Amino acid sequence: MLVSDYRVLVTDEGDGIIAFLNNEIMSVVLILKSNTIAKEIFDKYHDQLSAFKFKYYAIAKWIVRDLRKEGFVFKALQEYPSVYIPVYYNKEAEHAEKEKLHWFYYEQELIRKKLSDISSNNKY
Repeated sequence: MLVSDYRVLVTDEGDGIIAFLNNEIMSVVLILKSNTIAKEIFDKYHDQLSAFKFKYYAIAKWIVRDLRKEGFVFKALQEYPSVYIPVYYNKEAEHAEKEKLHWFYYEQELIRKKLSDISSNNKY
């Protein structure tokens, strides 16, 4: 996978964009201004672009690194697969949901067993 030609920009609406070429296809990480945590991280590094002599690769790498540290993952939009949005991922919530499903399945099996016992006892 060849990734090159990075650009870090701000749109007229105030959203942050990290644009790059991925195997000769233009891809974009879109950081919406409504996502306050992600936008704050983006702004912190975007403001330093001139100090780093517009080294877009380094700035983009730091933005992505800090977003991942904060717990964000990058999801591609279904209608536009080359546009990625940072989405907060909560491992504890997913684990709790899996635990709930496990107990639901266990209770379902207990009910099934009781129903089969009742139906087998009622056959005369």
